[in-house]
Parts: sequence; C-alpha cells; structure tokens
Amino acid sequence: MYKLRLETQRALIGHWAGLFLLLYLFLYTFPFPLDSIPFSIGETLSNAVSQFWRMVVVKGVSLFPDSHFVLPDTPNGSGDTTYHYILAMVQIGIALILSIPVAWVTRKRMPFGTLWPYAHIFLRFYLGYVLLSYGYAKVIPNQFSGYSLMDLIQPMGNQSPMGVLWRFMGYSVPYMIFIGFAEVLGGMLLFFRRTVKLGGLISFGVLLNIFLLNMFFDVPVKLFSFHLLSISLIILVPYRKQFWRFFILNRPGVATSDILALPRRLGAKWIQWVKWVGIAWVTVIMISINLDRARKYGRLMPLPELYGIYKVEGFQRNQEEVPALMGNPTRWKLLVVDKYNMAIQTMDEQVHYAAHSQDSLQRDLKIKPYRESEAYQLSYIKEGAGLQLIGTFQGDSLKIDLKRIPEDSYYLMARKFHWINEYPNNR
Repeated sequence: MYKLRLETQRALIGHWAGLFLLLYLFLYTFPFPLDSIPFSIGETLSNAVSQFWRMVVVKGVSLFPDSHFVLPDTPNGSGDTTYHYILAMVQIGIALILSIPVAWVTRKRMPFGTLWPYAHIFLRFYLGYVLLSYGYAKVIPNQFSGYSLMDLIQPMGNQSPMGVLWRFMGYSVPYMIFIGFAEVLGGMLLFFRRTVKLGGLISFGVLLNIFLLNMFFDVPVKLFSFHLLSISLIILVPYRKQFWRFFILNRPGVATSDILALPRRLGAKWIQWVKWVGIAWVTVIMISINLDRARKYGRLMPLPELYGIYKVEGFQRNQEEVPALMGNPTRWKLLVVDKYNMAIQTMDEQVHYAAHSQDSLQRDLKIKPYRESEAYQLSYIKEGAGLQLIGTFQGDSLKIDLKRIPEDSYYLMARKFHWINEYPNNR
C-alpha cells in the first residue's frame, strides 16, 4: 500500500512538473504559429501580445516603488535587457500558479503522457521554424555584414567582443552559408517524424555553438539562445535510451516507433499535405524576404556613386593650404563614404560620423557631422580615383583634393584563399 501511494505521488509530481514546463514554454513561444499568418494578421497579433506583456511587466514592477527599472521605448535589438529577464520570471510565475490546479484537475482524465506527443510536435515545429528563419538569413548572407569601410580605418582595440564576432562571421561568405545550411538542415529534419532524431542532434550541436558564442562574445541573445538550446534537448529526451545504446553501449538501436504515438487521425493524408504546403510557404516567404533585404541593405544593394575611402592630398581654407600636421582637429585626413553612412577622419585621428545628401545631377554634396551645428555645403568633381570638393563651412571657403584608396591596399581585404602556404600567415 505504501509503495503504491509513493508511486502515485511520484506520478502526480511528474505530471505537475511536465505541465509546468509545457505551460511556461507555451507562454514563452506564444503567439507562434499564429504570428506567421499572412496579410499583416500575424504581425498585428504579435504586436498585441508584446504590448500585453509590456503592460504586465510595468504593472508588476510598479509594485516595487524603489526599483530603478526603465522600460525601453522601442526594441533595440537586445534580448537580454532587464525587461526580458523580468518577463521570463513573470512567465515562470504564471506557469507555476496555473500548473498546480491544472495538474490536480487533469491527473486522471488527461495524464501528462497524453499531452506529451502533441507538445513534442509543437516544440519541433517551433524550433524548426526559428532555425529556418536564422538559417536562411545566412544562406542568403544577410545576418553578418562583414567588414565595412568604416571598420578598416578604426583601431581593432575600439571594437566590442560582439563586433569582433560579427565581422569574423561576415568576413567569409562561404563559411556563413555553411553555418546557415546546417541550421536549415536541422530545422527541416525536425518537421518529419522519421528524421526527428537526426534533426534534433544537428540542432543541438548548432545551438550549443550559438549559445556559447553568445555567452563568450557578450552577444545580447543569451536568454533566447538558451531557451532554443533547452528545447532541442527536450525534443531529444524521448530517444535517450536509443542514443545510450547506440553511442555509449555500441549496440544497435531498437526501433520504438510508438514512443510518441499519436491518434491515427493525425496521420491523415490531408494533414500531411497541409504540413508540406506550410513548409513550402514558409520557405518561399523567408527566401524572398532575405533576397529583398539583400537588395535593399545587404551585399546585393548598389554602391553609392562616391563609395570608397579617400585620402586628403590637399586641403585649402580661404585659399590657403592647411598643412597635414598630426593633431589638427579641423584638417581632414580621410573621407569615408560607406554603404549606409559617411564619416570624416581628422588629423587628430578622431572619426566624425555625418549625415549626408547628394544630388548626382547638380553634383552637390551636403555633409552634416552629427556633432556640428552647421553642414558642409559642397560641389564635387569626380574623375577616376580623384575627387575634388569645393564649397563652404562655417563661413570659410574650402577646396579639398582627395584620392581614393583601393580597398585591396588593406591586407585584410587583399589576402585571399591559398591551398599552399609556405609559412603561417598569422599577422
């Protein structure tokens, strides 16, 4: 009798723990997959859910008047803000509170083993979708931009650890495509029951590497990547005995197709067709979105007319030549026209980022350094690698002669792949 009661208690605890985990993951991943509904419906729903959680967090934090929590006005690209950690704790608390009565009510009618196959499918499809979204952003190389012209003139010591990682990953496009292909492969294999184990292993390996990179290079996606890594492990849990026999005991794996047995109606042909159509739809949408981004912002976008790094060879102010003396904060040293921005480096090695507008027909160029109250009003003449700027700034007349520096004059950009290296080229 005592043994039977103990087993019942353990079963109830296991039922509660499983429900708590599933409730938390549901709250964390919601509104997936509804956020993928087209025609802006999914986007609207996703924004509504985000606003709801922001309201919950703000109300919760207001209960502690001594806290110094400041909620960001808009998302800033970081997934590791104080808000995200508070949100995770709130969702854990909600899942904990809900799981106790739900576990008690469903302990006999719907044991955890009945829910688990459905939850496993949900987690597989969620993780597969996320891996596809990140994978296609690398297969069509958008996620990591590599070295810009601005990076080439900056000391490496000024870069952040995340910046080093981003430029490292973006430097080699073939390597980025390979990593993206691994993510896409792992994600695709998760969609099919026969390939779940292989997809789970590939996904776990990929996500473990991503999580460690985020940790050790201080990339603010640690919380999200930890959840993805945990989900990949949860997906593999039902097959732990098979992995143990095959990888550790060196014995053939035993086929156990009923580990996650589902009602036969879920294997109906129309459901399989819906799955295939959904996968094809998501794939087409993700590829088209990334191609569009590449054309507008990435490697396929057209370069600006004045794109390049220009060395100042002559600098006249009010018809008098200003010598190129180190430390002079007003005399230009370099002009950098990059894909997205422009900067002036002065002789004191300071880099002044600037907004700019250009009229290619009138050959007019307006440069407004962000730290200055006035803008350079210039006209330009471009002949080959030469560029001449004539105009005014703060009441002074300017004439600036510049010459473009080829990008391959920087060794990092000139060095290409070599099968044969007679000595280590580590510099």
